[in-house]
Parts: sequence; C-alpha cells; structure tokens
Amino acid sequence: MDYMDLKNKLTGMFDAGKLQAAPGEWGFFNETQREIHRVGYATNLTGEIIQRAGEAKVDFLLTHHDSWESPTPFSTRRWTMPDSAPARPWRPLWV
Repeated sequence: MDYMDLKNKLTGMFDAGKLQAAPGEWGFFNETQREIHRVGYATNLTGEIIQRAGEAKVDFLLTHHDSWESPTPFSTRRWTMPDSAPARPWRPLWV
C-alpha cells in the first residue's frame, strides 16, 4: 500500500474536528513516500520494540503512546535507531 493511502485511511478513522482540536496528541514522524508492506503495532514504544520491528521488516510502526512517554512533542525530537537495529525509515503514528 502507498504510504499516503495508509496515512489517509488511518486519519480517516477519526473525527476531523477531534484531530484538529488536539494536534499535539497524535502525529506522524519521519514521513517518506514509499510502499508499506508490513505494519507493526506496539502500545508502548521502546528501543527494544524498534529493534524487534526492524528484525521483523516492519515498514510502518503504529503506537498508542509516543516515544517513552516524553513530555516533549514527539514531532520535535530526533529519533536514533539502536546500533544493533537494521536501518529502516520509521514512521510511527500514535493515537
């Protein structure tokens, strides 16, 4: 599936008014245009989850909580992959 198609399907599942009312409560990170073949889901996002998703060849990682429950908005931070994880362009969404 095309990344933009997946993004549109995911955001289309939620009321647009609610999404606009709380823009800091959801988001996409590190967006790139590409095909998504495997979607992963994790309630909490940790370095171990990222590593395991890379090993499982996950193309898009969907999460409930942003990275390590940081008080800073997820979209303003830079992510680094664990050294042992395969390099993949992650695009987490938390809802």
